[in-house]
Parts: sequence; C-alpha cells; structure tokens
Amino acid sequence: MAGLSVIGSDGVTWTVRRRWLPWRGPVSFREMWHSPSDKGTATEDTATTEEPPGAALRFLQLTVGVVLWVIIYGGKAILIALAAVFMVSLWLINLVLQLLALPVVLLARATGLARWPVQVDRQYAHFRTEHAKDYAGAATLRDELAAQLRAGTLDGMHQTAAPEQAA
Repeated sequence: MAGLSVIGSDGVTWTVRRRWLPWRGPVSFREMWHSPSDKGTATEDTATTEEPPGAALRFLQLTVGVVLWVIIYGGKAILIALAAVFMVSLWLINLVLQLLALPVVLLARATGLARWPVQVDRQYAHFRTEHAKDYAGAATLRDELAAQLRAGTLDGMHQTAAPEQAA
C-alpha cells in the first residue's frame, strides 16, 4: 500500500506515505490542485450622466481599443507560451534528475546506507517527515503514524500554525 488517507480526530484529512526520492518535488500538482485561490473583490462602476460621444470619437475609441486588445492578448499569448516552455523545461530537468538519482537512492536504501522517509501531509500540504531504517520499518512507521492520527495523539497535530516548509 503506497499511502494512507486518514481522517484525524480533529476532522482534518491526513495522508501518510513513503517517499521514494530524497526530496519533495518543487512543483506539486497535488498541492496546487488543493490550494485555495485568491478571489479579488470586484469594484462596481457608477453610472454617469455624460453625453455619448460622437461617431468619429466612437470610431477612434474602437480602433484604439481593438489595436490595444490585439497587442495585449498577443503579448499574453507569447508570455503564456514562454511560461509553458519554462515549466516544461523545469519538469524535464526534474525528471532527468529523478531518473538519475532513483537507482542510487534505492540501492542505498536497499543496502541500509540510507533511511526511508515517511511523509505526513495535512490537507494535502506537507506537515512532517519521519524516517525508518528499512522498507518494512517504513510500512510499520506509516501504520503507527496513521493510528496516532486517528487517535489524535500525534505530536503537533492540533497546532494551527502553518505546516513545515520544505528545505
């Protein structure tokens, strides 16, 4: 079993799982999916009692507006494309590093030179990482942590402080 989802005694969803790589990914789509979005407040326009502009002024406003719209949205499209290329490049670099590191890390963990991290997430955000000596020990530790979460006895689980930041 890869991970356990647990509803803690405080009603919060916790996830306890083994981590295969020695680091957490720089961009976690799971955390992004479950992160709240910032909603700005909309301002209301007040009605004006000015006279409508003439036909020539309307044409000039429309022309300038369309040109600005094309420039702005063309720039946005280029910016979005560059951001997408940058993110895909980062993702590919991360993938290559993972493929290079995974055999070494797994060999070190299989021979007992490295410990297995067991990660605890609170509402899909990193909360704590504990370590076990071997793969079976990591499964036991994972089950113990899940039981502590169900019982509400895990140290620090009732604190309302921000979750631990990745190093």
